[in-house]
Amino acid sequence: MLVAPTGAPPLAQRMREWLYAAELESTMDKPALLQAWLDNAPWGESLCGVEPAARYYFKRSAAKLQAAQAVWLATLQADPAEALATWRRDGQLDPARTKAVSERINGVNYRQRDALIRSVAAARYPPP
Repeated sequence: MLVAPTGAPPLAQRMREWLYAAELESTMDKPALLQAWLDNAPWGESLCGVEPAARYYFKRSAAKLQAAQAVWLATLQADPAEALATWRRDGQLDPARTKAVSERINGVNYRQRDALIRSVAAARYPPP
């Protein structure tokens, strides 16, 4: 496990995480690091990993997510408890946050990004 023990002082925890990150970067390539992170990241509701999160929140495999659903998952990951509370209260995630996540997607052209931003803004999914 790469997380510092509960109760560790913040500075000690950050130093430990930095050392773990440096070790991982020296032993794994970027795609493997990203896959390891996606497989283990917390997504709220006691979920770890993008696949269980996709199945729980959207009832489908992560590989089958629509682009807007993938943005919603990325938005959830930053602060799952707060994002879920907003989703349950408002029927959607924070629009400013989902737009910011959409704008940071790499590998798409201007038109694709604009279409993604519009589809994310219009997206409504039932809360879990």
